[in-house]
Amino acid sequence: MKRFLALLFLFGISTGIAVLVLARRSDATRYQDSLAQAEARFAKEREEMNQALEEARSRPPEVITKTVTVQAPPPPPPTAAEILKKLIELKSGPGFADIRAQRQAVVLFEALVSLGPIAFPAIQEFLLRFEDADYTPDSRRRDISQEVQPGMVDEARRKWWQPLAIGERPLGESHARRAPLSFSVPPTLRLGLFDVLHAIGGDPAEEILLDQLQRTGRAVEVAYLAHTLKDMSGTEHREAILQTTHELLLAPPQPQTGALVDAKAKDYLYAVLEMFDDITFSPSAIQVLIDPSGQLDHHAFEYLGRTLQDNIVPVLTFAWSNPSLTNDWDRGALAGAAMPHASTNVQATQLIRATILEDSFPRDLRIKMVRALEEPVRSDPSPETTLSVRIQLLNELFGQLQDVELLQETSLVRQRLVHQSQERSKTVPAENPIPRIGR
Repeated sequence: MKRFLALLFLFGISTGIAVLVLARRSDATRYQDSLAQAEARFAKEREEMNQALEEARSRPPEVITKTVTVQAPPPPPPTAAEILKKLIELKSGPGFADIRAQRQAVVLFEALVSLGPIAFPAIQEFLLRFEDADYTPDSRRRDISQEVQPGMVDEARRKWWQPLAIGERPLGESHARRAPLSFSVPPTLRLGLFDVLHAIGGDPAEEILLDQLQRTGRAVEVAYLAHTLKDMSGTEHREAILQTTHELLLAPPQPQTGALVDAKAKDYLYAVLEMFDDITFSPSAIQVLIDPSGQLDHHAFEYLGRTLQDNIVPVLTFAWSNPSLTNDWDRGALAGAAMPHASTNVQATQLIRATILEDSFPRDLRIKMVRALEEPVRSDPSPETTLSVRIQLLNELFGQLQDVELLQETSLVRQRLVHQSQERSKTVPAENPIPRIGR
């Protein structure tokens, strides 16, 4: 039995080995078949690729066109000479009527500023030719052309005199407000270039501006250059500025440009004196106080009032007595300016009396002078003394006045002054008051 089981075990092992051998042979056969198929496919694909390569080599090359956008370099900025040429061509008739042209002017001036110091040679060359372009806007041009200049007619002189006489405005009020130096659009090309030099700055710019100050004969340019140089270097050029200003005030040139900024020449020049608090022109101002036409130079008059202050009375008396002075209202202005000094200066009181008593003067002027005695003095340290002096002056006038209407006005003013004095002192008025005189 044992022998039989051993034989059966050996038979099983032999059978298994035989099966494995057969299986291995079958796998090898399938592998060889797959390898042969893969080689056949590879050979076919290689043949197709070689054929496609030959066909590609035989075809002409394909041209592909592509559009490439390349940004062009920006054009070079305009030169200073080119910008100046455009500014010159901006002239439009007598002045700027077009808002667009004004804006273009501002843009072009800023373009010059952006160039910096390289713009100096072209600017200096143009300025030395003393050419110009008028950029005054038409709207502002009409205002200036219609403005009544002081001293042109008696009506204008009356309007100017009365505030002085009745104390509404002290002598010496600034003229600078009538001479503006700030412009949204420069009124002339030359002024615009001065502003460009100021904006760029530096010693070369300052030298060009100073050279123009010493060469120009236009008041508005002197004032603008003085303002610009003062802003750049303080009072360094004060003496040169004042020397030029004094020379122009004593011998003003006749500008040939016709620009409307020249109409305010004296306003601009006296504004320069005020800008630097200059009092050294006072002796010269006395010399030009009465102009060749026999009129009072209001600019010199206001300047002297501002610089001499309480010492103005001798000048007022001298000018009032000058036979060269032919305008009656100018003499009234001189007496009106003496009004604030009447309580402390006998000469001022005599000047007022002479004006009221002068029969050749218009009655209107003399009556206004009497009424001015009723007006208070600004910042009067002794109003009681002022009232007393004025009442005494009116008392003296009664024995000398011949005009009935003037006498009546004098009586009314005196009564009111006496009442003011009584209210202040609470005392009995002077004896024998002079009654109101009728027609």
